[in-house]
Amino acid sequence: MKLPPIVLVTGTDTGVGKTVTTAALASALQADGRSVAVYKPCQSGAVTGDSDCAEITRLAGPLTAEAGVVLQEPLAPVPAAALDGVTLPQLAAYAARVRELAGTHDYVLVEGSGGLLVELDPTAARWRIWAAALPVTRLLWWLPAPRWEP
Repeated sequence: MKLPPIVLVTGTDTGVGKTVTTAALASALQADGRSVAVYKPCQSGAVTGDSDCAEITRLAGPLTAEAGVVLQEPLAPVPAAALDGVTLPQLAAYAARVRELAGTHDYVLVEGSGGLLVELDPTAARWRIWAAALPVTRLLWWLPAPRWEP
């Protein structure tokens, strides 16, 4: 599989398959003998037991998987951080961690929070800004499957 070393995985909303897609990609890369790290800048919903890093590890097997910030409420990062009384790091801090992981792994998969337009830090940084802040990236963008009811 030929991919750039850093891949951003995002979607149009919560629950559209970003975590499963990230796990499948990690599994395929590991099966090809590559070392993989998964980084989730903001994980919200910890109060309900939500952990995308744990789910990716469960699905893909042992790998480096970490969240930059873990927030309690199942909301977008900025409002969840406000409720938790947490100051979110700026985009540069997240990008620095991704570059560190890229220095020790063949691939870094960065999984988004919510949808493509979700703000990730107090400056309103969004996913399109990530692409400019990181070296050679590819953005995988997932749409929800159409819901069909008979």
